[in-house]
Amino acid sequence: MEEYKESGIDWIGKIPKKWEIQPLGVCFEERREKVSDNDYEPLSVTKNGIVRQLENVAKSDAHDDRKKVCKDDFVINSRSDRKQSCGLSEYDGSVSLINIVLKVNKKLLEPAFVKYLLDNCMFAEEFYRNGHGIVADLWTTNYYEMKRISVPIPSISEQTEIVRILNNNIPKINIILENLKKQIGILNNYKQSKITEVVTKGINPNVEYKESGIDWIGRIPKKWNIKRITNISSLKGRIGWQGLTTEEYIDEGPFLITGVDFNNGTIDWNNCVHVSEWRFKQAPEIQIKEGDLLITKDGTVGKVAITKNTPSKVTLNSGVLLIRPMKEKIYINKFIY
Repeated sequence: MEEYKESGIDWIGKIPKKWEIQPLGVCFEERREKVSDNDYEPLSVTKNGIVRQLENVAKSDAHDDRKKVCKDDFVINSRSDRKQSCGLSEYDGSVSLINIVLKVNKKLLEPAFVKYLLDNCMFAEEFYRNGHGIVADLWTTNYYEMKRISVPIPSISEQTEIVRILNNNIPKINIILENLKKQIGILNNYKQSKITEVVTKGINPNVEYKESGIDWIGRIPKKWNIKRITNISSLKGRIGWQGLTTEEYIDEGPFLITGVDFNNGTIDWNNCVHVSEWRFKQAPEIQIKEGDLLITKDGTVGKVAITKNTPSKVTLNSGVLLIRPMKEKIYINKFIY
């Protein structure tokens, strides 16, 4: 039975005793050569890997501002809003400057193994964690930050065997996933249509209806009213110049909610960063209470959440808006959600 040891790296955990841990800077060399897409085929870095650029994709006029890519290079998009857009290139070509191009050290790594080593959700989170930015939706990771990330290195023979096993099993898993996605899609569509139907038509199909005058709502029960959110709610957000930078994030203190902390209609407190006491007190109008309704207004716009199990001290970053009823009993937050 294989013996294991602690890797000392949280996202990796235990590894076989014979494996090594190495920083990415030892395993790869950054390829920085600038080329023209007139000479090197334009490639796109997507969540499905590195593909030839489609004809209908909008192309930049800066033909010479591209990075050279060689077959078996690993390419990754540096921005958080393109998380896990990466892959091993099967082509020689060029990509936009926003991407990091890595030449594989083939003495340590099989390129086919690199495809699985770096294109997975755990590495994507570690890549993101090592980056920098003003707010979560404008986060980026450069090569200098990336090269410090440690990865597990089996022997070349083990890498080859790992690739063989994954290549055999992943297509079967993908077929199962596709079938599940179709089923989940059908159920989600049903759920959303049921919510829309009930919040715009009520629960009694036999009531009298009237035109709401709003396209997305259509007809509503005759006794219902139409109100603008601004007339029934207080809308508060952090003033732009008060926005926090990553340099201000600390390990303990009041919680700070950003757009990436929204998870299935609530806030993932384990994902939240912390800020100083004076930053919390700076904007009393956005100090969060249990049951508050929040919506993202920057980055990925329109995610909503209701706070649950709320810590005693919570504030918002500038990408999130707080919505509270102006009067008691004017509406129920869950209904507006």
